[in-house]
Amino acid sequence: MRMISGKKAADLSAMYPSSAFFSDPSIHMEYASWKKGEILVSAFDMPKYLIFLFSGTVKISAYRDDGSEFVLPTEENIVIGDIQLMTGKPSPFYAEAVTDLACGIVDIERYGERLKNDVMFLRGTLSMMSERMEMMLRPGIDPESAEERVLSYIGNICRGRMENITHASQALHLSRRHVHRILSSLVDRGLIIHDEYGIYRFPDSI
Repeated sequence: MRMISGKKAADLSAMYPSSAFFSDPSIHMEYASWKKGEILVSAFDMPKYLIFLFSGTVKISAYRDDGSEFVLPTEENIVIGDIQLMTGKPSPFYAEAVTDLACGIVDIERYGERLKNDVMFLRGTLSMMSERMEMMLRPGIDPESAEERVLSYIGNICRGRMENITHASQALHLSRRHVHRILSSLVDRGLIIHDEYGIYRFPDSI
């Protein structure tokens, strides 16, 4: 982790001010970056910071008893460390930077109690946790199988060129937001291309 300062920090502060996340003006957000491949939070460790992802992609995963990896669906503007903050216990998940990241961070030791009593933060946390629970309980939520379904839909139904996320969401029985997350991941990995006007296609499709 590297602290962001100067003009870049000022720009992030203008785009993502503390007042957008917290009712309590005394809660101070700083800004930090991680490089691709770096670990933000290790499994079973208590995080030092509450981390707000502003740009980049994070992989949140854990290992099952049989050694296989379980990957949680992640959304834009996720918060890392919120569950540990609220429960006071470490989680079995680790967070890894898939790309370079720019984040807001809040010192948990210093602001933890204020965060637990901050109405705006608590409402946002409750909304995010509810969405995560809904995604985990929804059939077909395994990210790998969901990605395969999206790729199959683009290739077989759309003939390599998908123009409507809403139609894909309805056909695949996935939320529009979840489909968008999967598409963003596939674009980041070079498996599909995002053209203008919201068109997603395979690299060899015109």
